[in-house]
Amino acid sequence: MQTTTPINKLCKITCLAFFAILLPALAVGQNPVANDDAATVNEGAAVTIDLTDNDTDADGINVTTVSLGAATNGSLLNNNDGTVTYTHDGSETTSDSFTYTVNDNTGATSNSATVNITITPQNDAPVANNDAATVNEGASVTIDLTDNDTDADGTINNGSVSVGTANNGTIVNNGNGTVTYTHDGSETTSDSFTYTVNDNNGATSNTATVNITITPQNDAPVANNDAATVNEGASVTINLTGNDTDADGTI
Repeated sequence: MQTTTPINKLCKITCLAFFAILLPALAVGQNPVANDDAATVNEGAAVTIDLTDNDTDADGINVTTVSLGAATNGSLLNNNDGTVTYTHDGSETTSDSFTYTVNDNTGATSNSATVNITITPQNDAPVANNDAATVNEGASVTIDLTDNDTDADGTINNGSVSVGTANNGTIVNNGNGTVTYTHDGSETTSDSFTYTVNDNNGATSNTATVNITITPQNDAPVANNDAATVNEGASVTINLTGNDTDADGTI
């Protein structure tokens, strides 16, 4: 049987006391450990990420000392409480990342940790751009509305064009992204109408305007019937053009 001598007992007590002092002393001043983080956010949206909740340090993490790197596809807002708000820029990217460090309460700086962000794609609405056309007074013109429209993450559904009304003409939707505008023949020199279009996922565009320039044409004069009365054997002078008209000129 092993016998504990006073010397052995003293050694044990001394060793325990030594390590009780040594271990905390070794821990003090050690750099904090920053661990990688991950987050998911919708395309074009924002997410708040707690960077320091999984970081460790014997002296305690100072959450106000987070130092951020830059993100490639979004912006970062340091909330000075250990969290950061990441806002995606709305591009068609599916991932992003940035780095950070943090200090402990003694001022020691951690390693550099990485935050990996997964971007969940969202359906972007198509962009309808304004159009212009020129047509002769009283004539028709076919206008391709969607040839200059774009959709960042899909295709334009040409059959989904929705057309407003024109003031000085009629519009026929041809169902293929084009419309036929027919001027009403009035003495107007311009007209306009609006339209929207959907993409292949059903998202609706902004409202675009189609501006139409009307080229005046010379309208034929209108001769109206006349009447006169004259005595037998007499004569009468008749003003034939007094009741005739010309919409864009003179008789």
